[in-house]
Amino acid sequence: MSIKLCAKMLLSGILLSCFASCPAFCRSWKPAPDAMARDYATITDARGKGEMVLLMWFAPQMVSPSAPGAPALTAMLEKYIVLVATHAHVNPTTAAMTFVPVDQLEAHDGAGSALAPVPRETLPPATTGVLALSKRCFANRSGPWAKA
Repeated sequence: MSIKLCAKMLLSGILLSCFASCPAFCRSWKPAPDAMARDYATITDARGKGEMVLLMWFAPQMVSPSAPGAPALTAMLEKYIVLVATHAHVNPTTAAMTFVPVDQLEAHDGAGSALAPVPRETLPPATTGVLALSKRCFANRSGPWAKA
């Protein structure tokens, strides 16, 4: 093997390793409105040393019109704000997750005014049913994140 060929192979290897070690982020080319709403309404804060916080709020645009119960869920999300907050720690050795209870959330509108939480017992039965179903679907899909 010639020195020129060895140099080309070495350079190719270095370039490939540079590209492989760089993080790659992409955006969907033409996302559906519900996918775009989910992307916008989710904040994941990786705080380092295995600590993570997930904050998500549900918007009516997140509901696919073809989903079962979509009209009821969309109507509920147009009237109420539904927030999900999870605070987790990941053990670097075992990858086991532990969760910190989130006892209180403070939500504010665009003007900075505090939004009052609505006690579950005061919600209309249809809204309570939609929330229960949504919580169950979220729990099944999210595993331990939904139990926090």
